[in-house]
Amino acid sequence: MATLQEAVSYFKNNKGYDRLFLGIQDKYASLGLMGGSVTLADLRAEEREVLEGLFHRSFRSQQSASVSIVKLEKALKTTKFGEFTLKEIVEGYFVGTLSANRELRERAKERQEHFFNSVIRESGSSIGIKWLSDIFQSREVPYKTLLHRYHTDHSSLRSDLLKVMKALDCLPVYVDKVKRLPVFAAEISGNPHYLDEGSDGDRLFTYALCKIWNVPYQDVSIAEQKAELLYKAGILKDELSNYTVCYNIKAWKKDNSLHEGIEGFRTSKETVIFTIETIKNLSKVEGLHNLIYVVENPSVFGSMKDSHQFEDASLMCTNGNLRLASLLTLDLLAKSNTNIYYAGDFDPEGILIAAKLKNRYKDLLTLWHYTVDDYKLALSNEHIDDKRLHKLDKVECEELKDTIALMKELKRAGYQENMISLF
Repeated sequence: MATLQEAVSYFKNNKGYDRLFLGIQDKYASLGLMGGSVTLADLRAEEREVLEGLFHRSFRSQQSASVSIVKLEKALKTTKFGEFTLKEIVEGYFVGTLSANRELRERAKERQEHFFNSVIRESGSSIGIKWLSDIFQSREVPYKTLLHRYHTDHSSLRSDLLKVMKALDCLPVYVDKVKRLPVFAAEISGNPHYLDEGSDGDRLFTYALCKIWNVPYQDVSIAEQKAELLYKAGILKDELSNYTVCYNIKAWKKDNSLHEGIEGFRTSKETVIFTIETIKNLSKVEGLHNLIYVVENPSVFGSMKDSHQFEDASLMCTNGNLRLASLLTLDLLAKSNTNIYYAGDFDPEGILIAAKLKNRYKDLLTLWHYTVDDYKLALSNEHIDDKRLHKLDKVECEELKDTIALMKELKRAGYQENMISLF
């Protein structure tokens, strides 16, 4: 009586079965059972010999053959290896258990679930566990990123997830503190560069912070918006080079005492630079007469500062892009119910900033010098291409509607320097 090993050896030594058994393996993976047919194109001589021996008919005139797997198994029952199933023979032939694609997918899914569940058990992070669990329930970002990293390098993914989940439970804001980004990164990972911009740790950590503060991930693609998100978590990024310029402004420290340094600049009629380092130690900021004028352009700020019209007014200059320092200062001003008059440039980027500020501070902020007439006065010869103009489609501020319509028609930028006589 032949053994299974002898049967497998026989079929391995007969080249006529090579493509046939490969086809059976593929068909089983597709169907999950021994069924269907295997097509052999461009029949070879050794294959014709095998088929003729099994099915007792000639295949010499055929260029190809469609072999029924069920009929093949019946034919094998009439051979000396008839006591073995076709599945047993093919599994021995390939030295492994045949599996359907569905079975393989289920096993892969089980391994994947086991991996992420083991990360959850190991982390012990209440906030991190909720974040990771929510991702797999909702399949929101970074679901695809996590799966990609799991399939490419699950070991480094495990390490990053454990560090980020640990970080979520010890954000400085929870204990009313502020820490510098490299210091915080070193605390959670031992590496001060772990959360450097663009790193795997940074991306996962940013995804998590976006979820906690309900901020769309695409909204933090701009550096200042990313810095604002980190600050919400009590983490400072580049606090010295991030600043805003103020004039004639009053501020109080965390202990509610007047800030002597800022008061000294005010009484000396000098501008003062507010860095993040300065702002984090303030509890309150006010404009004189409950009012502050905020402009985008430094030359306009300088002109206003030197003007008798504004000599007793509080002023602020954002200097182009709206840095985090400017936003935090404006937040403190709004908190003290200081009325904010804001004026900026007439280009798509400037209009977007104005609309963002109006949406943020509502009735406390007045859009200053944003009328159609103001735009005409500020006009330059700089052309605005359609790609930049399309940014204005996102603006829903009713006060800017007429000005935006004219900008789209004229396709020209306007700048504060051209209307400096109004300030």
